[in-house]
Amino acid sequence: YRGALGTLHQLAIVTGILISQVIGLDFLLGNDIMWPVLLGLSGA
Repeated sequence: YRGALGTLHQLAIVTGILISQVIGLDFLLGNDIMWPVLLGLSGA
């Protein structure tokens, strides 16, 4: 089970990085108006 848990941990980290890259795009939350929301999400 150790290998499976290590793989799931790595997959969760990569998924989190992907989601943060997508919501940080300019047309979603990466613009001048919505950046405080993006900053708040990173602290949640």
